[in-house]
Amino acid sequence: MMRWLQVLQYEGDEERDGLIYSIYLRNANSQQPPVRVLALRAGTLSRLILHLLEARLLGDTTYIPAFLATYRTFTNTPEVLRTLLDRLQEDNYTQTAGKSYGGKDDEISSLFCAWMSQYPEDFISLDSAMREQLSRCFLKLKKSNLVAKLQEVIAGEKPEIPTGWEKIEDTHSVGEEDEHYDPLDILTFQAVYVAEQLTCLEASLFLRVVPYECLGSVWSRRDRGGEHCDRCHSVRETVRHFNRLSGAVTSSCVQDPQLKPQQRARVIEKWVKVAEECWNLRNFSSVYAILSALQSTSVHRLKRVWAETSREAQRSYQEMSEVFSEKDNYARMRDLLFQSQDATDVTLKKHNPRPRDPRATGVIPYLGVFLTDLVMLDSAIRDQLENGYLNFEKRRKEFESLSQIRILQTVCLGYRFRSDRHFVGWFQRLRLISEDEGYRLSCEIESTQDTSVTTPVKPTVIITHCTDLLASIAAPFGPGMHLVSWDSPCERLMAPGLATHQKSPSVGELDMQGSPKPAHKGFLTSACKVRTHRRSASCGSPLNVTMQPSTSSESLGEPGKFPDPAADFRIIRARVEPAEENSVYKSVRINSQEKTPTVIDRIIRKHHMSLQGRQELVQLLPGNKELVIPGTANVFYAMSSASLDFLVRPQHQPNPSPQPESRHHLKAQIHATYPKIKAKAGDFAKSLF
Repeated sequence: MMRWLQVLQYEGDEERDGLIYSIYLRNANSQQPPVRVLALRAGTLSRLILHLLEARLLGDTTYIPAFLATYRTFTNTPEVLRTLLDRLQEDNYTQTAGKSYGGKDDEISSLFCAWMSQYPEDFISLDSAMREQLSRCFLKLKKSNLVAKLQEVIAGEKPEIPTGWEKIEDTHSVGEEDEHYDPLDILTFQAVYVAEQLTCLEASLFLRVVPYECLGSVWSRRDRGGEHCDRCHSVRETVRHFNRLSGAVTSSCVQDPQLKPQQRARVIEKWVKVAEECWNLRNFSSVYAILSALQSTSVHRLKRVWAETSREAQRSYQEMSEVFSEKDNYARMRDLLFQSQDATDVTLKKHNPRPRDPRATGVIPYLGVFLTDLVMLDSAIRDQLENGYLNFEKRRKEFESLSQIRILQTVCLGYRFRSDRHFVGWFQRLRLISEDEGYRLSCEIESTQDTSVTTPVKPTVIITHCTDLLASIAAPFGPGMHLVSWDSPCERLMAPGLATHQKSPSVGELDMQGSPKPAHKGFLTSACKVRTHRRSASCGSPLNVTMQPSTSSESLGEPGKFPDPAADFRIIRARVEPAEENSVYKSVRINSQEKTPTVIDRIIRKHHMSLQGRQELVQLLPGNKELVIPGTANVFYAMSSASLDFLVRPQHQPNPSPQPESRHHLKAQIHATYPKIKAKAGDFAKSLF
């Protein structure tokens, strides 16, 4: 990594023999004589390869690990071996090896031993001619240990993964291809058991991730065919598992539209509890997969369901969402990866932390963080300098991220769980649904036009003061209109039938051992608190007959802790045009204070793109219709409720401005509405007094 260069004193750059070095002085401030260190910055391909034989002798101890981890982005294994063998087979190499630097012979053994140990697949994929040439070269250099190592690697004798982490294969049996399990079966499992099994699956996949497959130049071209297609198998498996877990959460929350909101809320609480247990085990990949599903449009928009979840589940969900926020490039999530177990418990603010499980001393990161870093590095830094030299400084920065993956894989070996093949079979054969199908089912559960949290039997209007006088006004509207005085009991503030409403026990209570706790009383308590949030209609204020139920934070849970679906923000799906052929929608959160330019900028940054020229925001409506959001509009209020899909594209030429006569006519129409409004308000005031 480059951190070791920070303790050295930089002296400048030097170019020689097709290479550019950065010169540093070690021990420059001590009493010992300074040591000159040459760190390679750039060079031609052949010189970069040959530098493997002398890097350590020049003091650059990180060059060989960085080269072996990243060279596949600018060359291939046969090319590197051919260049090295041509140099090693020269007649004068062995005679000059010890004279020039006094240790080149040892560097050969160190280089190839490290290469074959860390990346055996490079030598397994060689053709027979290259293997034979390599063996002859080792024998000529009297390196019998390298010949034996090469034969061992070719035979496939790789280091074994510790017991318990065998690759988990598909558990389908004959005749079970068409059998699928219901995601709602999650309610039959204990949350701790589910978390342990998910951790076992995630650890098995993460330990098999090949770090160089995460490089931006490899991963970002995975779907374009050619040599990059088969390089990302281990990463694809991890991503596929993440999407499967997220899909299982979404499917269980929106399947079976006949479920009541209280029943569906138990499913959400169960998944929040599973996420908490995964947090305890430091399985942050599963935590993020569950949170991503709960934050998806299909689940997040279910206002009635979220209103039925317990306060404890809402608090825990909000705390985990804040930690896994994309703010500052997942800064808080990154800090957790290298924290101790005690620090992790403090971050979640757990009231009753469980004793540490000795089987859970590992950590599993969300791999998408590193994939994003490496793709951004690949896009931001040039591969070559202006003179055509390969930029190796870029490879050093990439190696820093790959080294973190290696370190976390070592820590991941600390898990000691055993997989249950019955759970694995259930998880692999879950009946999942597509994103479009999930949104359709979500709209069947709660339609897009439904903005209320609960459906009252009869509307309730709360009036303060002038009650006797207003009674005569409300009489024509029928018995459904209730006038409540300031000191009326809280029971009268609820619609008929709701005073006796109680929730079923939460999932947290069902997972607890021992006697069950009493039913949740939050709804009745919230109803009594409505008195402090009543809408006043006294002293001439307008009376709205078609009152909507209160959507205050108290009726939905603890204020400021849970993202109320009826609050002043929304989650939209947006994509950018022009984009690559594999462009996808990404979820973007907007609030009621943001204008169009701010939303456009957030969407572009979410897609990690940099666009030139002015852009416009377009809402994609059903029937291939479009709604162009004005540049000065508030997107939260300007958007239509018929769709959550948006598109950012280059702005079209504005239409010519209207003629002065048309603007004057429009102004006259606007002013013409004011007397009517004032007349209605005046008539209403007269009726009051």
